[in-house]
Amino acid sequence: MLDFIIMENQKYSYPDKDDGITVDLIIKNSEPYHGYWGLSEAKALSFFYKTIKKQTHDSLLDLAAGKGRLTIEFAPYFKKVVALEPDHERIKEAKKNCHNAGIDNIHFVESLFLGADLKDSSFNVVVCSHLIQHIPAIFIGQTFKKIFNILKPGGILLLTTSYTKEDQNRFEKHSRIIEHIDEETFNDLIINNRENILPVQYFSMKYLKNLLVDFQIIKIWHFHDESKRFWPDRVIFRDTLLNFLGIDFGRDVLMLMKKPLL
Repeated sequence: MLDFIIMENQKYSYPDKDDGITVDLIIKNSEPYHGYWGLSEAKALSFFYKTIKKQTHDSLLDLAAGKGRLTIEFAPYFKKVVALEPDHERIKEAKKNCHNAGIDNIHFVESLFLGADLKDSSFNVVVCSHLIQHIPAIFIGQTFKKIFNILKPGGILLLTTSYTKEDQNRFEKHSRIIEHIDEETFNDLIINNRENILPVQYFSMKYLKNLLVDFQIIKIWHFHDESKRFWPDRVIFRDTLLNFLGIDFGRDVLMLMKKPLL
Protein backbone atom coordinates (compact mmCIF):
# COMPACT_ATOMS: atom_id res chain seq x y z
CA MET A 1 0.00 0.00 0.00
CA LEU A 2 2.79 2.41 0.92
CA ASP A 3 4.58 1.69 -2.37
CA PHE A 4 1.37 2.47 -4.32
CA ILE A 5 0.85 5.79 -2.51
CA ILE A 6 4.38 7.05 -3.10
CA MET A 7 4.83 5.83 -6.66
CA GLU A 8 1.42 6.83 -8.00
CA ASN A 9 1.29 10.23 -6.33
CA GLN A 10 4.13 12.02 -8.08
CA LYS A 11 3.23 15.38 -6.52
CA TYR A 12 5.52 16.07 -3.61
CA SER A 13 6.46 19.17 -1.64
CA TYR A 14 9.48 19.30 0.64
CA PRO A 15 8.04 20.05 4.10
CA ASP A 16 10.90 22.29 5.28
CA LYS A 17 9.95 25.43 3.36
CA ASP A 18 12.97 27.71 2.81
CA ASP A 19 14.94 25.27 5.03
CA GLY A 20 13.64 27.09 8.09
CA ILE A 21 13.47 24.01 10.33
CA THR A 22 16.99 22.96 9.42
CA VAL A 23 18.41 26.42 10.05
CA ASP A 24 16.57 27.00 13.34
CA LEU A 25 17.01 23.58 14.94
CA ILE A 26 20.35 22.47 13.57
CA ILE A 27 22.56 25.32 12.40
CA LYS A 28 21.53 27.96 14.93
CA ASN A 29 21.42 25.59 17.89
CA SER A 30 24.11 23.04 17.01
CA GLU A 31 26.89 24.97 15.28
CA PRO A 32 29.95 24.99 17.60
CA TYR A 33 31.08 28.33 16.17
CA HIS A 34 29.91 30.67 13.44
CA GLY A 35 30.69 29.42 9.95
CA TYR A 36 31.64 25.89 11.02
CA TRP A 37 28.68 24.20 9.29
CA GLY A 38 29.66 25.44 5.83
CA LEU A 39 33.36 24.75 6.36
CA SER A 40 32.54 21.23 7.51
CA GLU A 41 30.53 20.45 4.37
CA ALA A 42 33.18 22.01 2.14
CA LYS A 43 35.89 19.84 3.69
CA ALA A 44 33.77 16.72 3.16
CA LEU A 45 33.02 17.61 -0.47
CA SER A 46 36.72 18.27 -1.16
CA PHE A 47 37.22 14.49 -1.33
CA PHE A 48 34.57 14.29 -4.04
CA TYR A 49 36.28 17.01 -6.07
CA LYS A 50 39.63 15.25 -5.78
CA THR A 51 38.04 12.04 -7.06
CA ILE A 52 36.22 13.51 -10.07
CA LYS A 53 39.21 15.63 -11.13
CA LYS A 54 41.26 12.50 -11.73
CA GLN A 55 39.46 11.82 -15.01
CA THR A 56 36.92 13.32 -17.41
CA HIS A 57 33.29 12.51 -16.73
CA ASP A 58 30.48 12.80 -19.24
CA SER A 59 27.38 12.71 -17.05
CA LEU A 60 26.13 13.37 -13.53
CA LEU A 61 22.74 12.72 -11.94
CA ASP A 62 21.82 14.78 -8.88
CA LEU A 63 19.00 13.14 -6.94
CA ALA A 64 16.67 15.49 -5.07
CA ALA A 65 18.57 18.50 -6.35
CA GLY A 66 16.48 20.94 -4.33
CA LYS A 67 17.20 24.54 -5.32
CA GLY A 68 20.26 23.47 -7.30
CA ARG A 69 22.97 24.55 -4.87
CA LEU A 70 25.24 21.53 -5.36
CA THR A 71 24.09 20.88 -8.92
CA ILE A 72 25.41 24.26 -10.00
CA GLU A 73 28.71 23.69 -8.14
CA PHE A 74 29.29 20.32 -9.82
CA ALA A 75 28.03 21.16 -13.33
CA PRO A 76 31.31 22.66 -14.69
CA TYR A 77 33.04 19.28 -14.27
CA PHE A 78 30.59 17.41 -16.53
CA LYS A 79 29.36 17.57 -20.10
CA LYS A 80 25.79 16.69 -19.11
CA VAL A 81 23.98 17.03 -15.78
CA VAL A 82 20.50 15.76 -14.91
CA ALA A 83 18.91 17.32 -11.83
CA LEU A 84 16.02 15.33 -10.41
CA GLU A 85 13.66 17.09 -8.00
CA PRO A 86 10.02 16.21 -7.18
CA ASP A 87 9.09 19.53 -5.48
CA HIS A 88 7.66 21.86 -8.16
CA GLU A 89 8.53 25.10 -6.39
CA ARG A 90 12.07 24.05 -5.56
CA ILE A 91 12.81 22.94 -9.11
CA LYS A 92 11.47 26.26 -10.41
CA GLU A 93 13.91 28.04 -8.12
CA ALA A 94 16.73 25.70 -9.18
CA LYS A 95 16.13 26.58 -12.84
CA LYS A 96 16.24 30.28 -11.96
CA ASN A 97 19.44 29.85 -9.95
CA CYS A 98 21.00 27.90 -12.82
CA HIS A 99 20.11 30.64 -15.30
CA ASN A 100 21.51 33.34 -13.02
CA ALA A 101 24.75 31.37 -12.66
CA GLY A 102 25.12 31.10 -16.43
CA ILE A 103 25.06 27.29 -16.36
CA ASP A 104 23.62 25.73 -19.53
CA ASN A 105 24.37 22.00 -19.26
CA ILE A 106 21.75 21.05 -16.62
CA HIS A 107 18.56 19.23 -17.62
CA PHE A 108 15.87 19.39 -14.92
CA VAL A 109 13.40 16.58 -14.34
CA GLU A 110 10.46 17.00 -11.96
CA SER A 111 10.01 13.50 -10.55
CA LEU A 112 10.58 11.19 -7.63
CA PHE A 113 13.65 9.02 -8.19
CA LEU A 114 11.97 5.60 -8.12
CA GLY A 115 9.36 6.82 -10.61
CA ALA A 116 11.87 8.38 -13.02
CA ASP A 117 12.61 6.76 -16.38
CA LEU A 118 16.41 6.35 -16.27
CA LYS A 119 18.40 3.90 -18.37
CA ASP A 120 20.84 1.41 -16.85
CA SER A 121 24.55 2.27 -17.08
CA SER A 122 23.81 5.84 -18.19
CA PHE A 123 25.68 8.01 -15.63
CA ASN A 124 29.31 8.37 -14.61
CA VAL A 125 28.43 9.95 -11.27
CA VAL A 126 25.33 9.92 -9.05
CA VAL A 127 24.97 12.45 -6.24
CA CYS A 128 22.64 11.45 -3.42
CA SER A 129 22.97 14.34 -0.97
CA HIS A 130 20.79 14.29 2.14
CA LEU A 131 17.98 12.41 0.43
CA ILE A 132 17.67 8.96 1.96
CA GLN A 133 17.01 10.24 5.49
CA HIS A 134 13.74 11.73 4.21
CA ILE A 135 12.24 8.76 2.33
CA PRO A 136 10.23 5.80 3.68
CA ALA A 137 12.53 3.19 5.16
CA ILE A 138 11.13 0.43 2.92
CA PHE A 139 12.30 2.28 -0.21
CA ILE A 140 15.94 2.69 0.73
CA GLY A 141 17.03 -0.69 -0.58
CA GLN A 142 15.18 -0.11 -3.88
CA THR A 143 16.78 3.33 -4.15
CA PHE A 144 20.34 1.99 -3.98
CA LYS A 145 19.57 -0.92 -6.28
CA LYS A 146 18.43 1.60 -8.90
CA ILE A 147 21.45 3.84 -8.28
CA PHE A 148 23.74 0.86 -8.81
CA ASN A 149 21.97 -0.06 -12.05
CA ILE A 150 22.05 3.42 -13.63
CA LEU A 151 25.74 3.94 -12.85
CA LYS A 152 28.22 2.93 -15.51
CA PRO A 153 30.84 0.35 -14.47
CA GLY A 154 33.51 2.26 -12.58
CA GLY A 155 31.00 5.04 -11.85
CA ILE A 156 31.05 7.08 -8.65
CA LEU A 157 28.35 7.48 -6.00
CA LEU A 158 28.53 10.48 -3.68
CA LEU A 159 26.33 9.84 -0.66
CA THR A 160 25.82 12.25 2.22
CA THR A 161 23.25 11.49 4.87
CA SER A 162 22.31 11.84 8.51
CA TYR A 163 24.37 9.55 10.71
CA THR A 164 24.23 8.04 14.19
CA LYS A 165 27.08 6.38 16.03
CA GLU A 166 24.52 4.12 17.71
CA ASP A 167 24.24 0.49 16.60
CA GLN A 168 20.68 0.94 15.35
CA ASN A 169 19.09 3.52 13.06
CA ARG A 170 17.00 6.14 14.82
CA PHE A 171 14.10 8.34 13.72
CA GLU A 172 13.27 11.94 14.61
CA LYS A 173 10.50 14.43 13.97
CA HIS A 174 11.77 17.97 13.46
CA SER A 175 9.37 20.90 13.83
CA ARG A 176 9.80 23.57 16.49
CA ILE A 177 11.40 20.87 18.62
CA ILE A 178 13.09 17.52 17.95
CA GLU A 179 11.14 14.43 19.00
CA HIS A 180 12.27 10.81 18.85
CA ILE A 181 9.75 8.64 16.99
CA ASP A 182 9.44 5.06 15.76
CA GLU A 183 9.70 3.83 12.16
CA GLU A 184 5.95 3.52 11.68
CA THR A 185 5.38 7.14 12.72
CA PHE A 186 8.29 8.22 10.52
CA ASN A 187 6.75 6.59 7.43
CA ASP A 188 3.31 7.98 8.26
CA LEU A 189 4.65 11.54 8.51
CA ILE A 190 6.32 11.22 5.10
CA ILE A 191 3.14 9.91 3.44
CA ASN A 192 1.05 12.72 4.92
CA ASN A 193 3.77 15.19 3.84
CA ARG A 194 2.71 17.96 6.19
CA GLU A 195 4.41 21.34 6.01
CA ASN A 196 6.69 22.31 8.90
CA ILE A 197 7.17 18.69 10.02
CA LEU A 198 10.44 17.19 8.79
CA PRO A 199 10.94 13.45 9.49
CA VAL A 200 14.62 12.44 9.62
CA GLN A 201 16.20 8.98 9.81
CA TYR A 202 19.75 8.64 11.16
CA PHE A 203 21.73 5.67 9.85
CA SER A 204 24.28 3.53 11.64
CA MET A 205 27.55 2.75 9.86
CA LYS A 206 26.79 -0.97 10.01
CA TYR A 207 23.49 -0.40 8.20
CA LEU A 208 25.06 1.83 5.54
CA LYS A 209 27.88 -0.62 4.80
CA ASN A 210 25.41 -3.49 4.46
CA LEU A 211 23.26 -1.33 2.20
CA LEU A 212 26.21 -0.49 -0.05
CA VAL A 213 27.82 -3.92 -0.06
CA ASP A 214 27.87 -4.06 -3.90
CA PHE A 215 30.01 -0.90 -4.08
CA GLN A 216 33.71 -0.40 -3.43
CA ILE A 217 34.52 2.14 -0.71
CA ILE A 218 36.69 5.08 -1.76
CA LYS A 219 36.28 7.34 1.27
CA ILE A 220 34.22 7.64 4.46
CA TRP A 221 34.28 11.03 6.18
CA HIS A 222 32.32 12.20 9.20
CA PHE A 223 31.30 15.86 9.45
CA HIS A 224 28.99 18.36 11.15
CA ASP A 225 30.09 17.86 14.74
CA GLU A 226 27.70 19.27 17.34
CA SER A 227 30.09 19.45 20.28
CA LYS A 228 30.84 22.80 21.89
CA ARG A 229 33.92 24.71 20.80
CA PHE A 230 37.14 23.37 22.34
CA TRP A 231 40.78 24.46 22.40
CA PRO A 232 42.12 22.41 19.40
CA ASP A 233 39.80 24.49 17.17
CA ARG A 234 42.40 27.26 17.49
CA VAL A 235 45.12 25.25 15.75
CA ILE A 236 43.47 22.57 13.58
CA PHE A 237 40.12 22.07 11.88
CA ARG A 238 38.19 19.72 14.15
CA ASP A 239 36.88 17.47 11.34
CA THR A 240 40.45 16.81 10.19
CA LEU A 241 41.56 16.02 13.72
CA LEU A 242 38.62 13.81 14.68
CA ASN A 243 38.62 11.82 11.42
CA PHE A 244 42.39 11.34 11.69
CA LEU A 245 42.00 10.01 15.24
CA GLY A 246 39.20 7.72 14.13
CA ILE A 247 36.77 9.27 16.59
CA ASP A 248 33.15 8.49 15.74
CA PHE A 249 31.41 11.87 15.65
CA GLY A 250 29.13 14.13 13.66
CA ARG A 251 25.50 14.11 12.67
CA ASP A 252 26.39 13.54 8.98
CA VAL A 253 28.60 11.22 6.98
CA LEU A 254 30.00 11.33 3.44
CA MET A 255 30.58 8.05 1.63
CA LEU A 256 32.33 7.98 -1.74
CA MET A 257 31.64 4.69 -3.45
CA LYS A 258 32.58 3.10 -6.78
CA LYS A 259 30.65 0.63 -8.88
CA PRO A 260 33.07 -2.19 -9.75
CA LEU A 261 34.24 -2.61 -13.31
CA LEU A 262 32.80 -5.58 -15.19
